Amino acid sequence: MCARLYPVFILVAVLAWVGCAARPAPRVVALEPADGAAAVPVWTDLRLTLAAPPVVLPPPPRMDPPVAGAWQQEGNTLVFRPSAPLAADTAYSITVTLADRTVSWHFRTRPLRLLYLAPDAQGHDQLVLMTLGSGRPITLTATPEGIWDYGVASRRDDILFAALRADGGSDIWRLRPDGSEPRRVLACPRERCSGAVWSPRDNLAVYERRRHPGDVRLWWLHPDTGATVAVFDGDLQGFAPRFSADGAWLSFVEPGRGLHLYRFDDGRHLLIPGESGEPGSWRPNGEVILFIAIQNDEQGYQARLMALDLTTGQLRDLGAPVAGMEDSSPAWSPDASHIVLTRSPVTTADGAQVWLLRPDGSEARPLTDEPDFHHSLPLWSPDGRWLVGQRFAIAAPEAQPEIWLLEVATGTLHVPAAPARWPAWLP
Repeated sequence: MCARLYPVFILVAVLAWVGCAARPAPRVVALEPADGAAAVPVWTDLRLTLAAPPVVLPPPPRMDPPVAGAWQQEGNTLVFRPSAPLAADTAYSITVTLADRTVSWHFRTRPLRLLYLAPDAQGHDQLVLMTLGSGRPITLTATPEGIWDYGVASRRDDILFAALRADGGSDIWRLRPDGSEPRRVLACPRERCSGAVWSPRDNLAVYERRRHPGDVRLWWLHPDTGATVAVFDGDLQGFAPRFSADGAWLSFVEPGRGLHLYRFDDGRHLLIPGESGEPGSWRPNGEVILFIAIQNDEQGYQARLMALDLTTGQLRDLGAPVAGMEDSSPAWSPDASHIVLTRSPVTTADGAQVWLLRPDGSEARPLTDEPDFHHSLPLWSPDGRWLVGQRFAIAAPEAQPEIWLLEVATGTLHVPAAPARWPAWLP
């Protein structure tokens, strides 16, 4: 009896499989970015919202220019997350093959946008926006006492800035990149609230709160409500907070002690002793952090680039193989294939220059050769094509900082803004 029924079971299973395979694809009800959209951020996901959940995930979309990534399913929505930022100011065409149909659309990414601080007519620093290619800077703020610093959200249009107060304190404000909707989030009378950094995980930020020059601590801030609370209990001091790409780790500098690494999920807390005072730089993917260590050798004290892999525990010295060079301000490229930093000679008065190297320290080469200028704070553009930073002429009396912009492929460098300081890219 069982032998006679066995083929029947196979037939039922085959028919069920054929029924699934022949089932029509659910209707597409929404596309994101929308067909024909312009000014799309380079950090964007593709989303197809369907009338019903898909039976299986489709193959990766055909994109022109090509983009690597993977599908994820969120209910009725298919989400394709690129593994690297899209190219700026570029037209993309997309074709997705579903069970019985294809869906095609196109959009264009927006040009790169650059933020920096520049003095107004009264000499107070204000926040300025420049779109690459337009050449027309737009001043976004007009704070009476000027701006101390600012922070940009990694994947959305949101800026937090510290506006100076007449009583010596600084408040934290929130701003859209077009200058609209300025709103004070947190008032700090007679205290310096600054250094706001957005968390990648939640709509939260961490900032520095100074009651006096010798007392600086880290606080959480909810920008929507203004709610704030200390990050750590007790007397632990800290400044220069930085989040890992996934928001799992927070690094910060404790004055006079070194670089702290704290993991929120399990409370792991590491201290890297040192007195460089520089913040860490987290790899865009993976738990690897770059930092500057002060070492004492036959050449004396020297600042060297180090990399710590928190997954394996491996510590790697990436400092210059030539003695007499000091490292500073490391930053990962968006695809983590390169590191940029500045290096300066310790035996001459020449200014620090911008260098490029691989994550293992190989293929190190200078990108600038301007010994009369001191370069600092290099940052990659979201598409990895450009570097931006600030510099000043070391021999000029009362030299003012200026913004430099360098195209990595060609080595072309120009100065789009002067006097100006503290550049950052908008996503």
